[in-house]
Amino acid sequence: MQRLFLIVFITLSLSVKAATVDLKPTKSAMFDIGGFSLYLECYENDKPTLILEQGFGRYGSDGV
Repeated sequence: MQRLFLIVFITLSLSVKAATVDLKPTKSAMFDIGGFSLYLECYENDKPTLILEQGFGRYGSDGV
């Protein structure tokens, strides 16, 4: 039982630390997509690349 508690505690501790990392976009710009302007933010650390798209004049990272 103590071993299970320790495993759960370590897992939760690592996930909290990973969630507190401050991400900054490596690429961000307005792109013309078939006559529409689309703001894209690209977050790439290693792999995979994460691209966030948000509508209504908001940044993609607003919901992250």
